[in-house]
Amino acid sequence: MTKEWEKYYSNLEKIPEGIRKPRNYVKEFAKGLKEQNKMDILDLGCGFGRHLIYLAEQGFNVKGIDISKEAIEMAETRLREKGLNAELKQEDMKDLSFNESQFDAVIAITVIGHATKPDISKTVNEIHRVLKPEGVFYGNIPSKTDSRYKTGQAVEEGETYRTREYGYGRGIKEIHSFYTEEELRDLFKEFRDLEIELLKFKGEEIQSYKIIAKK
Repeated sequence: MTKEWEKYYSNLEKIPEGIRKPRNYVKEFAKGLKEQNKMDILDLGCGFGRHLIYLAEQGFNVKGIDISKEAIEMAETRLREKGLNAELKQEDMKDLSFNESQFDAVIAITVIGHATKPDISKTVNEIHRVLKPEGVFYGNIPSKTDSRYKTGQAVEEGETYRTREYGYGRGIKEIHSFYTEEELRDLFKEFRDLEIELLKFKGEEIQSYKIIAKK
């Protein structure tokens, strides 16, 4: 998996404007966290810092990890340019180096679905481990109603396929695992107050579940 993302980030001469700014729903989520004084956040799969930088600008104590060294270096450069601080690490999301109960929130926007289902299960367990009691996860995972489901090359077991990654010139072949709502409820069974909502983009071509889950 790492190789494709290293290739993508190393060939990215300029960050496309459409993915430079944070998503509005992440901004709304961050607003709610600040109102509750939940300020310690982990950005899982932070990439070049799209949401990491916004969170740092808003005064959060934010840390970020990504499997791509190129992405981490890009995020570090952008942070320095803006005079911001955040701890960044190159590591695998299914084996986090952080302590138990360290974060008020973990965000993972279009991230954890890029793995096989056994690895996704390990990642969800890691998210639960590093969250504080009452901590919140916010992320999304591809739905089996997505147009890419059952396309491309099948990978191992568990409805995982190496398919085209949409958006802003990516065009890379990356792993996607697809879920039903029932499967997601089982995946997040150790969490409580689970909210799952189906989101549709690009004329309903891309469909993923938004997930909010409390420890």
